[in-house]
Amino acid sequence: MEEEISALLSRANLARVRGNLEEAQAICHTALELSPMAADAHSLLGDLFLAQDKHDEALHCYSVASDLKPQSASFREKRDKELQVRHSRLLTQQQKAQKPTLPKPEAQATGSDVPQKTPSKPRPRWLTYTLIGVGGVVMILLGVWLGTFLSHRNDLVPLKEPPVVGR
Repeated sequence: MEEEISALLSRANLARVRGNLEEAQAICHTALELSPMAADAHSLLGDLFLAQDKHDEALHCYSVASDLKPQSASFREKRDKELQVRHSRLLTQQQKAQKPTLPKPEAQATGSDVPQKTPSKPRPRWLTYTLIGVGGVVMILLGVWLGTFLSHRNDLVPLKEPPVVGR
Protein backbone atom coordinates (compact mmCIF):
# COMPACT_ATOMS: atom_id res chain seq x y z
CA MET A 1 0.00 0.00 0.00
CA GLU A 2 2.88 2.40 0.75
CA GLU A 3 4.25 1.86 -2.74
CA GLU A 4 0.89 2.82 -4.21
CA ILE A 5 0.77 5.98 -2.04
CA SER A 6 4.33 6.87 -3.07
CA ALA A 7 3.45 6.43 -6.74
CA LEU A 8 0.35 8.65 -6.34
CA LEU A 9 2.38 11.32 -4.57
CA SER A 10 5.02 11.22 -7.31
CA ARG A 11 2.29 11.73 -9.92
CA ALA A 12 0.79 14.57 -7.85
CA ASN A 13 4.18 16.22 -7.53
CA LEU A 14 4.76 15.92 -11.27
CA ALA A 15 1.36 17.50 -11.96
CA ARG A 16 2.27 20.32 -9.56
CA VAL A 17 5.58 20.95 -11.32
CA ARG A 18 3.74 21.10 -14.64
CA GLY A 19 1.36 23.71 -13.17
CA ASN A 20 -1.73 21.53 -13.04
CA LEU A 21 -2.67 22.15 -9.43
CA GLU A 22 -6.23 20.82 -9.67
CA GLU A 23 -5.02 17.45 -10.98
CA ALA A 24 -2.35 17.32 -8.26
CA GLN A 25 -5.01 18.00 -5.61
CA ALA A 26 -7.25 15.27 -6.98
CA ILE A 27 -4.37 12.78 -6.86
CA CYS A 28 -3.56 13.81 -3.28
CA HIS A 29 -7.18 13.29 -2.27
CA THR A 30 -7.08 9.85 -3.86
CA ALA A 31 -3.95 9.02 -1.85
CA LEU A 32 -5.64 10.26 1.34
CA GLU A 33 -8.71 8.11 0.64
CA LEU A 34 -6.42 5.07 0.47
CA SER A 35 -4.41 6.09 3.56
CA PRO A 36 -5.77 8.97 5.66
CA MET A 37 -2.68 8.74 7.88
CA ALA A 38 -0.22 9.55 5.05
CA ALA A 39 1.58 12.59 6.43
CA ASP A 40 3.42 13.17 3.15
CA ALA A 41 0.10 13.42 1.29
CA HIS A 42 -1.17 16.01 3.78
CA SER A 43 2.04 17.99 3.42
CA LEU A 44 1.91 17.93 -0.39
CA LEU A 45 -1.74 18.99 -0.27
CA GLY A 46 -0.68 21.87 1.98
CA ASP A 47 1.95 22.87 -0.59
CA LEU A 48 -0.74 22.86 -3.28
CA PHE A 49 -3.05 25.05 -1.17
CA LEU A 50 -0.17 27.40 -0.47
CA ALA A 51 0.54 27.74 -4.20
CA GLN A 52 -3.09 28.91 -4.58
CA ASP A 53 -2.80 31.38 -1.65
CA LYS A 54 -5.19 29.32 0.45
CA HIS A 55 -3.24 29.82 3.66
CA ASP A 56 -5.84 28.53 6.12
CA GLU A 57 -6.21 25.24 4.24
CA ALA A 58 -2.44 24.92 3.96
CA LEU A 59 -2.06 25.52 7.70
CA HIS A 60 -4.61 22.78 8.41
CA CYS A 61 -2.79 20.30 6.16
CA TYR A 62 0.61 21.11 7.67
CA SER A 63 -0.83 20.76 11.19
CA VAL A 64 -2.26 17.33 10.39
CA ALA A 65 1.03 16.25 8.80
CA SER A 66 3.07 17.40 11.80
CA ASP A 67 0.65 15.67 14.17
CA LEU A 68 0.92 12.42 12.21
CA LYS A 69 4.71 12.63 11.99
CA PRO A 70 5.92 14.74 14.97
CA GLN A 71 9.58 13.80 14.39
CA SER A 72 9.57 15.55 10.99
CA ALA A 73 11.18 18.97 11.30
CA SER A 74 10.08 19.85 7.77
CA PHE A 75 6.39 19.50 8.62
CA ARG A 76 6.81 21.53 11.82
CA GLU A 77 8.67 24.29 9.97
CA LYS A 78 5.96 24.54 7.33
CA ARG A 79 3.25 24.65 10.01
CA ASP A 80 5.09 27.29 12.05
CA LYS A 81 5.72 29.44 8.99
CA GLU A 82 2.01 29.35 8.08
CA LEU A 83 1.11 30.19 11.68
CA GLN A 84 3.30 33.29 11.41
CA VAL A 85 1.69 34.25 8.11
CA ARG A 86 -1.77 33.83 9.61
CA HIS A 87 -0.81 35.88 12.67
CA SER A 88 0.57 38.69 10.48
CA ARG A 89 -2.53 38.65 8.30
CA LEU A 90 -4.87 38.84 11.32
CA LEU A 91 -2.80 41.63 12.85
CA THR A 92 -2.95 43.63 9.62
CA GLN A 93 -6.72 43.17 9.43
CA GLN A 94 -7.08 44.31 13.03
CA GLN A 95 -4.96 47.41 12.41
CA LYS A 96 -7.02 48.30 9.32
CA ALA A 97 -10.22 47.96 11.31
CA GLN A 98 -8.92 50.31 14.01
CA LYS A 99 -7.66 53.04 11.67
CA PRO A 100 -9.90 56.09 11.64
CA THR A 101 -11.23 56.83 8.21
CA LEU A 102 -10.94 60.34 6.89
CA PRO A 103 -13.88 61.90 5.09
CA LYS A 104 -13.63 61.76 1.34
CA PRO A 105 -13.16 64.99 -0.61
CA GLU A 106 -16.59 64.51 -2.20
CA ALA A 107 -18.22 64.60 1.25
CA GLN A 108 -16.49 67.88 2.04
CA ALA A 109 -17.58 69.44 -1.23
CA THR A 110 -21.24 68.54 -0.62
CA GLY A 111 -21.31 70.45 2.67
CA SER A 112 -21.52 67.57 5.09
CA ASP A 113 -21.80 68.31 8.79
CA VAL A 114 -18.06 67.74 9.28
CA PRO A 115 -16.56 71.06 10.42
CA GLN A 116 -14.15 72.55 7.95
CA LYS A 117 -10.79 73.69 9.26
CA THR A 118 -9.63 76.87 7.63
CA PRO A 119 -5.92 77.01 7.00
CA SER A 120 -4.20 79.49 9.32
CA LYS A 121 -2.00 82.17 7.86
CA PRO A 122 1.66 81.84 8.73
CA ARG A 123 2.97 84.51 11.08
CA PRO A 124 5.34 86.93 9.34
CA ARG A 125 8.99 86.42 10.19
CA TRP A 126 9.57 90.03 11.12
CA LEU A 127 6.94 89.73 13.84
CA THR A 128 8.60 86.63 15.27
CA TYR A 129 12.01 88.29 15.31
CA THR A 130 10.59 91.47 16.85
CA LEU A 131 8.92 89.54 19.67
CA ILE A 132 12.14 87.63 20.37
CA GLY A 133 14.11 90.91 20.41
CA VAL A 134 11.65 92.66 22.73
CA GLY A 135 11.73 89.65 25.05
CA GLY A 136 15.52 89.81 25.13
CA VAL A 137 15.52 93.52 25.93
CA VAL A 138 12.98 92.99 28.73
CA MET A 139 15.13 90.24 30.21
CA ILE A 140 18.22 92.48 30.16
CA LEU A 141 16.37 95.36 31.84
CA LEU A 142 14.96 93.00 34.45
CA GLY A 143 18.45 91.70 35.17
CA VAL A 144 19.87 95.21 35.54
CA TRP A 145 17.06 96.27 37.86
CA LEU A 146 17.34 93.11 39.98
CA GLY A 147 21.11 93.48 40.25
CA THR A 148 20.78 97.12 41.28
CA PHE A 149 18.06 96.33 43.82
CA LEU A 150 20.10 93.58 45.43
CA SER A 151 23.26 95.69 45.62
CA HIS A 152 21.40 98.56 47.36
CA ARG A 153 19.73 96.17 49.71
CA ASN A 154 23.11 95.00 51.00
CA ASP A 155 23.91 98.65 51.87
CA LEU A 156 20.87 98.82 54.14
CA VAL A 157 21.96 95.93 56.33
CA PRO A 158 23.96 97.27 59.32
CA LEU A 159 27.35 95.74 59.73
CA LYS A 160 28.25 94.42 63.15
CA GLU A 161 31.51 95.68 64.44
CA PRO A 162 33.82 93.02 65.65
CA PRO A 163 34.00 92.84 69.47
CA VAL A 164 37.01 94.54 70.96
CA VAL A 165 38.98 92.40 73.34
CA GLY A 166 40.57 93.92 76.40
CA ARG A 167 38.58 97.04 77.12
